[in-house]
Amino acid sequence: MEQTNFTGNERQLKLLLKAIRENDIPSWNNFVKSSGKYFVANLAGIDLSFINLKEINLKGANLVGSNLEGCNLTRANLERTKLMRANLNNTILTKAIICNSYLQEATLINSDATGADFRESDLSNAVLDSATLENSIIINTKFKNTSLLKTNMKGVKKNSTTRIKPKPKTRVLTVEEKRKLSPWKIAKQEETMRRLQRMENERSFKREKIEEVTRAKTKLNRNIFGAETPE
Repeated sequence: MEQTNFTGNERQLKLLLKAIRENDIPSWNNFVKSSGKYFVANLAGIDLSFINLKEINLKGANLVGSNLEGCNLTRANLERTKLMRANLNNTILTKAIICNSYLQEATLINSDATGADFRESDLSNAVLDSATLENSIIINTKFKNTSLLKTNMKGVKKNSTTRIKPKPKTRVLTVEEKRKLSPWKIAKQEETMRRLQRMENERSFKREKIEEVTRAKTKLNRNIFGAETPE
């Protein structure tokens, strides 16, 4: 499995890939447990797309910029995990523990996080379009500028301090609206629209790059691990 974007610990990478090849995730979990309660795996930039990682222990791991698209992370331990800018599109996160984690600018498009625990986590500027968060726990969770288009949040458990501030929709001011605004307000509104558009363009570019790399690697991953799909 080629790891062109990996910047983490090479020894830890080899141990994890060995466990995956041998279909022995418990051996990785035992390694994490035996390394002590302060152990933090550095797996930044790793590509584990379309792999069955059910019940894996990645507590506190550095997974910044990782590609976890299509993974089966059912009941995985992702507590305090760094997942900034990670690709979690189409990922199964059912009943996963993702509390106190960092998911800023991560993408979770079409992911299934039914019953997952996101309490105290930060999903600011993340993209959860068409994701399923049904019956998940989002107590004290941050959703500032998070894209929640068609996101299923039925039955979520939250409290008054849960910060849900969806990404604002941009639109062009009408002539009548401009007449009601002073020149400085018009300029401020237009600058805000330009800034949001730049952010969206940058995010779209990143998503396209990730999808392009993922498509190129999917065939290789399937050749190595076969056509087996996540449980």
